[in-house]
Amino acid sequence: MQFIKLNLSIIFSLILFSSFSSNVSFAQENSGNSFVGLEEIIVTAQKREQNINEVGMSIDVASGQQLENAGVKDMIDLGRLVSGFTANSNYYGTYTYTIRGVGFQDTALASNGAVSINIDEMPIPFSALTTGVVLDIERVEVLKGPQGTLFGQNTTGGAINYIANKPTDEFEAGIRLQYGSFNEIDITGFISGPISENLSYRLAAKSWTSDGDQKMYSGEEANGPDPIWVANGRSYTYDTEAGEKDFQNMRLSFAYEPADNFSALLTLSAWRDQSDSRRPQFISTFQKNPVRSPRPQLANYPRAPKDNRAADWGPCVNAAGGKPENITGNIDIEGNPENLNNRLLDNCKPAARDNEYFSATLRMDYDVSDSVTLTSQTSYNTLDREQLVEADGTIYQNYESIQTGDIEVLFQELRLSGNFSNDGTWVVGANYESTETYDKFIATYGFSTAVPVQVFTLNPLCCNGLFNDQETDTMSIFGSMEYPIMDNLDLTLGIRYTDQERSYVSCGIDGGDGSWTNTGNEIQSLLQLLGGYDVVGGSTPIGGCGTASLTPPTFHAPQPGYAKELNEDNVSWKVGFTYDGIEDSLYWFTVTQGFKSGSSPMVASASEAQHVAVVQEELLAYELGTKLTLQDGRVQLNAAAFFYDYKDKQVLGAFEDLIFGSLGGLVNVPESEITGFEASLEWYPTNNFRVVGSLLHLDTEITGEFRSFDRFSAGINAGTKNLKDKNCLQFQIYMLILILNIPGNLIMEIQHLLVQM
Repeated sequence: MQFIKLNLSIIFSLILFSSFSSNVSFAQENSGNSFVGLEEIIVTAQKREQNINEVGMSIDVASGQQLENAGVKDMIDLGRLVSGFTANSNYYGTYTYTIRGVGFQDTALASNGAVSINIDEMPIPFSALTTGVVLDIERVEVLKGPQGTLFGQNTTGGAINYIANKPTDEFEAGIRLQYGSFNEIDITGFISGPISENLSYRLAAKSWTSDGDQKMYSGEEANGPDPIWVANGRSYTYDTEAGEKDFQNMRLSFAYEPADNFSALLTLSAWRDQSDSRRPQFISTFQKNPVRSPRPQLANYPRAPKDNRAADWGPCVNAAGGKPENITGNIDIEGNPENLNNRLLDNCKPAARDNEYFSATLRMDYDVSDSVTLTSQTSYNTLDREQLVEADGTIYQNYESIQTGDIEVLFQELRLSGNFSNDGTWVVGANYESTETYDKFIATYGFSTAVPVQVFTLNPLCCNGLFNDQETDTMSIFGSMEYPIMDNLDLTLGIRYTDQERSYVSCGIDGGDGSWTNTGNEIQSLLQLLGGYDVVGGSTPIGGCGTASLTPPTFHAPQPGYAKELNEDNVSWKVGFTYDGIEDSLYWFTVTQGFKSGSSPMVASASEAQHVAVVQEELLAYELGTKLTLQDGRVQLNAAAFFYDYKDKQVLGAFEDLIFGSLGGLVNVPESEITGFEASLEWYPTNNFRVVGSLLHLDTEITGEFRSFDRFSAGINAGTKNLKDKNCLQFQIYMLILILNIPGNLIMEIQHLLVQM
């Protein structure tokens, strides 16, 4: 069976801009205003400065000015400038980044992605930490394909490295104020200069606020009142607008250079996000419950219009799980006796975030000799999250959750880099990363039909959830070299050994009111009877670890949860050849072995099987590419063809369960592959006219035997199906047209005045 997805988006933009940046044009011009070629772009993709056209790998680069002009304010927007890059936020509010179709769609707060994010080569190991990375940026470099030999995180999709603007020896300052629809106000500014002869600083800050851009499209008048609120006799009101932004961000850097052979850079960063959580759009109902059909209020709910502003949501979100003393009463929302066990907890807050982040990084470089440099990189990151999510896209309290958790990361790397006596470069080093994460959510199901068997007491008006308490230690040693093996032909070799030890405790938990505890104990008793075992009474405490569907003879979940380990190691490597014997051109061929570490699951669970971690995924990548500079420097054409051979690809799949039917969980796809082609063009038909375009084609396929639920076509309890030979075609075209410097002299003068201020 073949599934074809055609995504053809052509973006045309005409931009006339001025800003406080002194960078006027992407093309170089001499005093006679004649075109002298594309500007040289310097990158640090291999942890040293190189011309991008001399690096044999696929790299997209965007300057800070280009990010501003394209309206890139966060990671989600980066796809406007980088071909093959996509980003999405899942229904729990965490982000997934994908390059060339390689990503990891997971809902966990502490999920290691397939694409690593770095700032000034310091790893940001979790996507939840990347919210404020786009601030006062000099440039961003996007490296495509496995990046396992040089960067701190071993990834299969690629690496994104942001380079922040650094402190300056002379005083500089700037401010940018943007005002947009919905009273959006974005104020970004910086101040930089010397403190003493050897010490300088730079402070950048941002405030981003707006009114809500989402609007309620149906509401109570069209659908009838929420029966939960009516049955409880409480008054409530809907806020018909949502999506307010309230985000503050800052970065403070100190550069210290007491001698020619030593430098240090200390950076402190922090942000706080108190914005609304995004409201989802209601598309349709899907009956996953084999016994109960969706309630009429949901089955007949109007589908959201084709308007990205339109959404529906309830009055508030259950904010604290529940405690028995918080129960406001037994509620019969439909006049049926079997509903008398429904209970409502009176803890309700708006669907919004209160997330705080802080990091401190220190980089020190010491020139041991004229050809050898010792580099130390140290970073510390911490995040506290509290995020309330409206998840069902209706006005009813059908499904909502509160996300809490924290992340703490310590990273240290030491490396030596230098040059060979005749030619070529080398780098060797080691790093260590320690992470402690706690992730918890409480989900409230309202009057959904989440329970499949009529005899159980949970309906449930309250809640259950999941927690994952995790500690991970990762140690790596690595080396890389580039060496000319003959005229115009260079050999690249890289290798990294990684050892990772992960321990975690996780479990599905009662929300606090005892409803999930009762249901879990009843299901366990039923399983013991059906299996011919002596019935052992319920052992799940209120608010404790409770898993309903277990295998004999234990049946009952341990307290406080399932303690498990996942210890893995791997060797990633790279072999590459680069040829530059033809004028204004570069050709390369690389073979790269990359890994993505295993992951412990964070899914709503009712079975012990859902708490088993998936093992590391492995990707063997072959790539053949070229970089061509044509028409006397007016055209830059880059192209690459690649083949990715996957083993144990990590995906969110499902398990078959006796009681609940389909249960979600992380699974490994044994064998799969991606074949693709990518090309990008930068063309100056005239001195002040720039055309940028890119094309990406992907063909992905599951090549080995793999059984899982097909959530899009299978019926209720249809069981698993073999997804071998299932594939997806994707084709993307991006085009950007920029008109620059009209009138050039005026823009030059405006920029000059702003810099001087």
